[in-house]
Amino acid sequence: MDSNELRRKFKDSGLSYSKITSKEIALLVSLIKTELRKPSNKNVGVDIESVNAVKTKYEYRKSNGGLLYSFVVGNEINNYEQPLICFNKDDFIYIAEGFNAIKAEPFLKAFDNWVKEIS
Repeated sequence: MDSNELRRKFKDSGLSYSKITSKEIALLVSLIKTELRKPSNKNVGVDIESVNAVKTKYEYRKSNGGLLYSFVVGNEINNYEQPLICFNKDDFIYIAEGFNAIKAEPFLKAFDNWVKEIS
């Protein structure tokens, strides 16, 4: 699956970013780390321990406590912080947009598993 198919799957599952909480974001971070630990993904070039949700970028909606936007980031081997998965308040989701197809695979797979778990 590519990122466009996963965005469609997210939407078709009845999910909306306005319904996602920090608990679901934490699950996504955990699933990304699980994928990155697999031997087949050792050359992705992202430091597993650096993968996290950037807490300073959370903004909470006053009406329902949901997130306006958030970023899941990780450090590449050269310590450059790379956005891995980003949610915008308009429900557009960026999934490993800066990676080639091989390096994007663990993030796409983690996102797919995440949608299955929370829908």
